[in-house]
Amino acid sequence: MSAQTTFERLAPFIQDYIYQNNWTEIRGIQIAACDVIFNTECNLLLSSGTASGKSVDVVFTPHLTPMDRGILSTIYSKPVREATRDELWETLHSFYKNEPFVKIVEHLPATKDVSGTNFVHIAVRNVGNRIITVSAVDNLIKGASGAAIQNFNLMYGYPETTALI
Repeated sequence: MSAQTTFERLAPFIQDYIYQNNWTEIRGIQIAACDVIFNTECNLLLSSGTASGKSVDVVFTPHLTPMDRGILSTIYSKPVREATRDELWETLHSFYKNEPFVKIVEHLPATKDVSGTNFVHIAVRNVGNRIITVSAVDNLIKGASGAAIQNFNLMYGYPETTALI
């Protein structure tokens, strides 16, 4: 990736910071770091030392969020016991198996995947000693209006998915 392309992909406030500090170049190591961040679907687990000499683990989750509507949530949790990705996947599938508007997906969800629908897409990952759950909803449909239709359907004996799928 070239320095110009890397710079263009940086958030505007980072570009402003670079201009304000009169930086004249982006170093190779910075380009390499940006390449990893921009071109991965993975979360990065960073370990660092602090001034006190203690190590700190930080989970960095980049979000590129040019979106028209929707909510993208990233939820971090600590497992009570070690769990594999397959165990997490099976747990989610089992829990939501009878929920017609919940889809457990392999890819990291995006709001564009659920735009105009009543669906929520959920993905799960293990990163170090953390579980990261990512979900996407279209808050204009999955919000109060979709809930109202869904509740109406249930109250009056219609299939839950009527007028929503």
